[in-house]
Amino acid sequence: MARMGQPQVFDTVIVGGGMAGSIVAARLAEAGDRSICVIEAGPPDRHPWIHIPAGYIKLVYNPAYTFPFKTEPGPGIAGRQIATVQGRVLGGSSSINGFNYNRGQRADYDTWAQRGNRGWGYAEEYAISRHVVDALVLPIFEGVRPILTLKVVARALLG
Repeated sequence: MARMGQPQVFDTVIVGGGMAGSIVAARLAEAGDRSICVIEAGPPDRHPWIHIPAGYIKLVYNPAYTFPFKTEPGPGIAGRQIATVQGRVLGGSSSINGFNYNRGQRADYDTWAQRGNRGWGYAEEYAISRHVVDALVLPIFEGVRPILTLKVVARALLG
């Protein structure tokens, strides 16, 4: 491993250590046949408020941990700008979301499937969501550590 300041070459560079970037990095790392660099603009997720659901309110408008994006004004929102804060920390918005977990409306998923998007219907989505809840969410509340979480994967990849 090169020291800081020395040039390094990687087979794959992933920009963003949020949920998607960390999952892609983990999948690539599982193959074990390439070097991977994940670049994240924010700090590691070590701040105590990140690990407390009520800490969300302490972090959501803190520019050290979030990007304070807003929508463009538009007629559908009465000319207003709506805050669309994004996480700026290892784990991305998933690290600062207060452990909120929501699925969409049944009709939305079924409409996507009816428009030709096979596999996007509510029944398929529900099966996947159920798997996620069973594998990652329920063990937290049962006092059992999940086998694989985003933070464990990200720490394993980034040290």
